[in-house]
Amino acid sequence: MELIAILSDSQRFLNSTSYRLADLATLHNMCMKTNAVTMSYALFDMKSYVKKGDDQALVVQQVGKLMYKNVVSFQNELEPLQPFLVRCLAKEIPLLTEFIATLQPEEFTDIRRGGLQQARNGVLSIYYGNLQILSNPDLKKPFKEKIVEALADAAAPLASIIQPAARQQIWDLATTIQKTRSGTMDSNLRKIIEVMSATECVGLCKL
Repeated sequence: MELIAILSDSQRFLNSTSYRLADLATLHNMCMKTNAVTMSYALFDMKSYVKKGDDQALVVQQVGKLMYKNVVSFQNELEPLQPFLVRCLAKEIPLLTEFIATLQPEEFTDIRRGGLQQARNGVLSIYYGNLQILSNPDLKKPFKEKIVEALADAAAPLASIIQPAARQQIWDLATTIQKTRSGTMDSNLRKIIEVMSATECVGLCKL
């Protein structure tokens, strides 16, 4: 837990540092390191759930069960890590936007375009996956509240990379969940709903 406290220290690694374009690779590496640690918990013991040669549909089903089990089992470890990852990725988006803007049209290659689409899919998965776990009765309330708070804090920069149709999906899910929540969770869900209602598509969104 001491190590996790260091790895998820937003004040130290995100809030007290002014990242510039030259720091994009460093920041990206930090986010990916946090993601690797997070996924090592979420996919722990995967060999017991997924066997070589399994049907793809079965693999998806089994991985879903495994992640559900592990998020519950390791929620104390994931409670600080997952919000940090969300905020780290949000910190990265303005620098990525600035970097793409420096490229000549011919430099925006298919590989870079594919990477951008991968990032979009990742943002949608982050919101969909984390909002869905709010209905998990086996997760503690503080964990859920910290996740929603991070999603709300990161909503504006992360929404800027995805397109209106994806924002609508997040809006729909958040609106459904918000009807049954109260207190700080309700106010943070309202922030997410407000941001995801935007239909403007500029910057990374339109690429």
